Amino acid sequence: MAALILTLAAVFGLVIAAHAVGAGTAVFACTVTLLAFGLAPFAGGSLQRRIPESVWARLSLSRSAARRCGVDVFNTALSAIRWNKHVMAMRRGSSGLSAEHLNPRHIQAAAVGHAWAATGDLSLTAPRDKLMRRMCAGL
Repeated sequence: MAALILTLAAVFGLVIAAHAVGAGTAVFACTVTLLAFGLAPFAGGSLQRRIPESVWARLSLSRSAARRCGVDVFNTALSAIRWNKHVMAMRRGSSGLSAEHLNPRHIQAAAVGHAWAATGDLSLTAPRDKLMRRMCAGL
């Protein structure tokens, strides 16, 4: 329910932003991205509870596949800016467990939240990018 309410509130805010700055501007694309990924932690937990456990068993990503996707490089960047430190502290605080014994629900919720954010971001900014490619092709 929280994901639905947050999504509706975000869409309402984006309609206002689109009318204020224009849906084809870089400012709107940045607003969409920041809003989507800013709400991801809140929407992810709500959405994760609705996904059956059997789905998570099929979605495991092997270590070599993750490395090819650049997960290690991105994780190093997040560690350098101390983002991972804050996330781990937040997870430990809500579960009371050490880093080795964290509930996989947190990771699943983060994955769903990021997928929700990326889907919203791409669906709202991809049409603008397609238009920009068409305009640049004519130059």
